[in-house]
Amino acid sequence: MTDRDDDQDLAERFLDLWQDQINALATDPELARSLQPMLHLWAETMNAMSRGGVPPMPFPFMAGATHATGPAPTEPASDGRGGNLDELRDRIAVLEERLAALEAGAAGQGKRPASRAGGTRRRKD
Repeated sequence: MTDRDDDQDLAERFLDLWQDQINALATDPELARSLQPMLHLWAETMNAMSRGGVPPMPFPFMAGATHATGPAPTEPASDGRGGNLDELRDRIAVLEERLAALEAGAAGQGKRPASRAGGTRRRKD
């Protein structure tokens, strides 16, 4: 048997398996019930778009997404951190400035600043 015959046999087996799966899905009443609302919405959407319109109803997952329900809040929401976020931003900005100054100084000397991760240095013996 040649490679071409093996490939042909494999392709036929694949298609047979695929057809069996499609037939099983086509006769599954639970799958049909679960797909029916989605296919109905899709058909209505395609009909509306083919006439140059918009879908007649919003998609179910978007229901209520265009407007807020209930009264508007009277005060802005608290971040629950007591202003620590602003302090953290300020500290990061200071660190970025220090890092930029260190990098600029090292670039002027033609070398990179020594890494001090872990806080330890090796001693020369």
